[in-house]
Amino acid sequence: MGKEDISSDFFGIALWGDDLSTPQKDGLYFNEIPMFAILYADVVVPISVNSDFNGFTINEIESIDSYDIYLPPGCLSPVACNYSPLSIRDDGSVCSLRLIMIVTINV
Repeated sequence: MGKEDISSDFFGIALWGDDLSTPQKDGLYFNEIPMFAILYADVVVPISVNSDFNGFTINEIESIDSYDIYLPPGCLSPVACNYSPLSIRDDGSVCSLRLIMIVTINV
């Protein structure tokens, strides 16, 4: 697992391999492909990597030039009846409640 705060157009992440010195897995196996994701508004958003990256190898530098991000759609209006707090992209489905006031006057 790695974490990088992105503040520019270029950033790097180091991936570590598993070793046999511990019984638990603490790194990537040879040719294992990690899951790439970003944390946005407390939601983990998966990233699909478009490259020739075929998995982890020892002492290799890989360049990922493009990627696809899936942004879960939903209603972003917190006052709407169909508000979706885990959505990141507004799908235009805002649903508002109508309040009807009935006034009865006794004469």
